[in-house]
Amino acid sequence: MKNLFAGNSTLEHLYLDSTKVTFKGLKKVLDAMTDNLKMRTVSIQNCGIDFTQPDTKQAIMTFLDSNISVVTFNLEGNIIDDDIEAHVAEQTEINQQIVDKIFP
Repeated sequence: MKNLFAGNSTLEHLYLDSTKVTFKGLKKVLDAMTDNLKMRTVSIQNCGIDFTQPDTKQAIMTFLDSNISVVTFNLEGNIIDDDIEAHVAEQTEINQQIVDKIFP
């Protein structure tokens, strides 16, 4: 899977909306995307994942903190709390500022 998201990949937007992706599968995808600086959008709407659990929350926060190119990260329709919502909003805003400077 790492090759799908390798640095030379042209994939910029990943939509897993309304799929039966589990957190375990999602984590594998996110881990594979770590080195991809072209990825701008990750959308996981309506997948029924509980992002309030410590392991899921930490994985999302770590992914966003380490992947500076993701400027849209959509978790609508999943179970989220104020912490994860605030972190996603804050980090995607920071990422947008970085992307604007690096890739004008």
